[in-house]
Amino acid sequence: MDSGLKLLLIDNDPIFRLGLKTWLQQFSDVIVVAEAKNIAVALQSIAPGNNNQNSSVLSLDLIIISLAANILDTQLIADFSLIPQFKELYPHIPIFLLAPILPPHQLEIIQKLGVNGYCPKSVDELSIISAIRQVAIDKKSWYQISITPPKLPEKTINKSVNSPLAKMRLSGLYQIDTTLAVINNQLKQPRIIQKNNPISILNWLILTGRRRELKAARWLVNRILPEKNNINIPSQIDNYVISNQPVFTQIEKSVPVLNILLDNTLAKLESNLSNLTDNILEIDILKPEKKRELLYVILREFEDILNELKLADISLDKLREKRDIILEDLWRESLIDFFGKYYTLTIGDRSLELVSILLQNINMVKTVILDKIPGVIELLEHLIFQMPLTIDNLSYSVGNPEAIARCEAILQNLLIQIANAIIQPLLNNFAEIENIKNTWYDRRLISAREIARFRNELSWKYRWEKYWNHPLAVFESQYYLFVLDERGIKKQSIYASRQNELTQLSGIPLAVTLILETRDAIAPRLHSTVSFLGTGIVYILTQILGRGLGLIGKGIIQGIGNSITDIKSLKKDSKEN
Repeated sequence: MDSGLKLLLIDNDPIFRLGLKTWLQQFSDVIVVAEAKNIAVALQSIAPGNNNQNSSVLSLDLIIISLAANILDTQLIADFSLIPQFKELYPHIPIFLLAPILPPHQLEIIQKLGVNGYCPKSVDELSIISAIRQVAIDKKSWYQISITPPKLPEKTINKSVNSPLAKMRLSGLYQIDTTLAVINNQLKQPRIIQKNNPISILNWLILTGRRRELKAARWLVNRILPEKNNINIPSQIDNYVISNQPVFTQIEKSVPVLNILLDNTLAKLESNLSNLTDNILEIDILKPEKKRELLYVILREFEDILNELKLADISLDKLREKRDIILEDLWRESLIDFFGKYYTLTIGDRSLELVSILLQNINMVKTVILDKIPGVIELLEHLIFQMPLTIDNLSYSVGNPEAIARCEAILQNLLIQIANAIIQPLLNNFAEIENIKNTWYDRRLISAREIARFRNELSWKYRWEKYWNHPLAVFESQYYLFVLDERGIKKQSIYASRQNELTQLSGIPLAVTLILETRDAIAPRLHSTVSFLGTGIVYILTQILGRGLGLIGKGIIQGIGNSITDIKSLKKDSKEN
């Protein structure tokens, strides 16, 4: 422990703080010994007399303050005002700021407060860890890694931008676009680097989260400070041409909604993922960390596909036509990312390309799972075209809390079902391979007996689903969704008209609906008949037979009593005689 740089992390976002901590822990010379959500909490935790972390923190080499917003935010100003007090108590501990790109006047403010170093979040990973080491070891009075934005082409700037509001708008948009370009450049790196690497997945989550924040900020800037003079200032960074116009003009209202959906789902993925339903799922066989990683991968692919659909300027009719292709692409790309495109499985003297074999199961997966995932088109229409979402025959617009809750449920069910579709061909083709079991399976289900039992239960589930649960759900006009909860995966039912599916049922499923309809038609009348007969039977048993039996019993008892009395009288008379 003594050989590494001891760090204290400060960030008010617990998910980002976890990602930053996990990323730092991959470096052998770095040790995260404490965390806090803000400077005030950090100061309190290491105050004299507090023994919780005092021994570890007093030997700190660096404090990292991570920000997701501008330091001129009101709450952050109050928090940053504590830095001089911090430096007075612990002058030997340098402070390093990891934040979005800051303008020179803000850098001047944090430098005067006592911060020793600054690095933008948008630079590459090696630059960040290098800056952390530099400040921790050298304890320089000021160390800065900055990004110099390219000069604005003056010929494109209109004279009408001289007003303070126009300058503020252009400055803010230019700063956002500069950071977006850097992040987009990092996200477009070849994905082969990220295969089966949890650190890379966390990096991706951090980068995409920042990208969503920036897009939402850009949307707000255009709303609060609308463009009045058609000023268009393009900038080119790393060969990316970025326009001053909103990123997605036709769907700008959906940007914050998408952020909410992704952030809420990411937060729930950090909680327990145990199956709390009475339905067995394919992903139940995975180790908890593999299950979480698979759902992360699918969520990442969903966001990528959504962005591609937006950029393709697809029409509403074409979107409906491409439902099957979209789901197949989501399944295929997620499967490749999760297992690794070049993963080779050795069985005896044979070498098999795992992904190539699994991808051959597309028809079976499509029939059993993909074709039956509900609400996909409704979700995409809502996010891309701002189409209202129908819930219980009522229409809800984009941003409505009811619509957000329903979209979140549909998205989470989509993730879980795609995950099931990815694991299903693995179980069908390589369930008993030791390398597969050791790498992906939960230890409780690793024996041959448990795997056989697990597969048999899955087989029975799909038969029961086909012949009973599916026709029952169609007849009752509802869908069942698997959703994420703080305690695990739960089942939720939603109403939806399924009249077309009802008319297409045949064979056993149709017979089931007829049985259900017959039961519903007969049951009330049968119940009333049984109730009437039951009342009559109760009357006969209690009033006629009961009373009759009672009188008979009473007569028998009285007869026995009289006999006993007569016997006693006879004995008494005999004694007297």
